[in-house]
Order: sequence, then C-alpha cells, then structure tokens
Amino acid sequence: MHAYLIMVHKQNATLQQLLSLLDDERNELFIHLDKKAGEIQQEFFATTNSRLHFIPRIKVEWGAYSQIKAELSLLKAAAACGKYDYYHLLSGEDLPLKSQDDLHQFFERHQGTEFMSFTDEFSYGYRVNYYYPLQSRLRRGEFGRQANSAFYRLQKLLKIKRNQKINFKSGSNWFSITDACARFVLAHERWIKRTFHHSFCADELFLQTLISSSDFLDKCYHSDFKNVLTAPYFTKNEENCLRFVDWNLGDPYVFRAQDFARLTASPLLFARKFDFEIDNEIIEKLAVKNEKI
Repeated sequence: MHAYLIMVHKQNATLQQLLSLLDDERNELFIHLDKKAGEIQQEFFATTNSRLHFIPRIKVEWGAYSQIKAELSLLKAAAACGKYDYYHLLSGEDLPLKSQDDLHQFFERHQGTEFMSFTDEFSYGYRVNYYYPLQSRLRRGEFGRQANSAFYRLQKLLKIKRNQKINFKSGSNWFSITDACARFVLAHERWIKRTFHHSFCADELFLQTLISSSDFLDKCYHSDFKNVLTAPYFTKNEENCLRFVDWNLGDPYVFRAQDFARLTASPLLFARKFDFEIDNEIIEKLAVKNEKI
C-alpha cells in the first residue's frame, strides 16, 4: 500500500484529475486543504477505489512554518492509519506520468530506497540563521521582500545569528519515502519545530537537513540519467525525487499540450505543475495515456 499526501490550495478540475489518476485500491489518499480555500467541495474529491482522508485544516502561508506543519500533519495522519510501503508528497497541481501498475512496479523494484533531492551546494543560510516572525502574515511580493530584508539587516546589525552549529542542506520539498524514514522524521518533530520555526521557506530545508545526518542518507536514490535527459530543467536535482519540474520556462512552468512528448519520454514518475484554466489538453492527454479518463 502507498500513501499519497496531497497539499491542496485550490479545488478545481486539475485536482479532480489528479485524484482520479491516483484512485487505485493499492493507494490511500490524505488531503490537506488550505483553510483559505473555502468549504470542501465534495465533487472534486470523489474516489471509487482509494480511501480518502481529510486532515484538520490550517492556513498555509508562502514561506512560513505553516508549510512544514501541514506536511508533518499529513505524514502523521498517514502513519497513524497504518504502515505503507511509500509516502508520496504531492501538490494538488501535480500529475503522475506513469500508470498505477508502472508506479507500483517501480517502487517494488526499489523497495527501501528513499527518494528526495539535495542541491549541490547550500546557499540559503539567510533562511535559517535569522528570525522571520511575521512571515505567516506576509504575502509573496515586494512588500514581503522588503520586510524580510529589514528584519535580516537589523539582526545582522545586532549580531544575531542562530542555528550556527547545524549543517543545513536543501532540495525540493517533494518526496517519496519509506515507512521507516517517515517515522524517523515524525520522531524528530520537536527538533524540526525548534530549528525551523520563524525561518523563511524552510520546507525546502528541513527534510534534507535531518536526513543528511542519519543512516537514511546512504539509502537515497541517485538517478542514472542526470545530465542526460532531464537535468536542463532542474535547479534542485528533482530527478532524484522523481519529479519533473521545469524552472527554465517558469516559476515553475505550467505544462501545455506541446510538452506531451517530453513528459511521456521522461523516466520520472510525477510532474508539476498543471492548470486546467491554462491548458486542459495536456491533462486530458496524460489521463488518456494512463487509462483514467
């Protein structure tokens, strides 16, 4: 059995298709719907073969600790329900690139391997060495940048620099991890909160930092197609967590129908992001390919 942990901030047809593609008796789906997204619209969450669980909702703010809190809540809810072969963190704007049979066969062949990405160099000390106490109230944009810059300069002036003894690592926040790794992460929830609370965009740091000093580091996947097929699109070595994310054309780029060939040629298993309002054809084509439309 696999657990899919899905971070949802919009209820729409993109999400509906994602859940349809994951609707398999070998999967259980765990949903965190951002509290800002309004009341639950059940028509977007209908499943036939997979049990679906909603976890308590919070407001998730960009760059704030609430992102980590929601991810840990999903992980905790799934681990409390049972022991799964893998726990996959996705957003509501992701889609699988392979059929369910292909996905399960892949993870059976790689059982015991952890799928997460690490950037080659850590250059994000400003995110965790200083406090950002108002991040949960700031919006992504110029005002937020100016406010964070002011807090940063003030703390440098006052010679405040926290977490200096921790060897931080970074990467993509999306992952596919084993039950043992999931429970290891949950066992360190207090450390995660103490270390990363009031940090900035630490959802791309906490897992990598924790795992880098554990035995799970040696079990992490290293793709054999780096710099061959997918690397030109990546900034965080997402090929190692099996995610196709194109940062060259967007922030990230929203896939269109003309991207079908490169998506289906990829050996990666999941891609983001998609939006029915921008291009529904690519979503429908991928659904047809995976026999779920």
